[in-house]
Amino acid sequence: MGEKADATAELVTVGAQSPPRRLRVETGAVLRFLDALGTAVPPDAEDVKVPPTFPTTLQLPAPGLEAIDPARILHGEQEYVYERPLRIGDVLTCVSRVSQVSKKSTRLGEVTVVVIETTGCEDQGELVLTERMTLMVR
Repeated sequence: MGEKADATAELVTVGAQSPPRRLRVETGAVLRFLDALGTAVPPDAEDVKVPPTFPTTLQLPAPGLEAIDPARILHGEQEYVYERPLRIGDVLTCVSRVSQVSKKSTRLGEVTVVVIETTGCEDQGELVLTERMTLMVR
């Protein structure tokens, strides 16, 4: 188990980041997300509010973890910080960056803890959201 954690730490480095990706918050995607949550959808699409956990669907790559078997990755926690609410039609340029890498001993052996920070900015560079995701790699 220790060798795999060491190999992961070598693949993932603080500061590594994904290429920028432009993403649009589309009505259909928000409606599908609301449906999956079991949330009532307003009859008028203009009244649809984007749920705060919607960025989960954006699925940007986690820098350095692309080559690791997904079965070895455990999602630990996730948080969102908004400068303003997301709106239908928003176009954001998103970048994921490794902000922390550490090792932790668990009852199953040593794991590598990776914190990925994703930012979403408008075209003018205004920050709209920051997402922090903690992953544990066995």
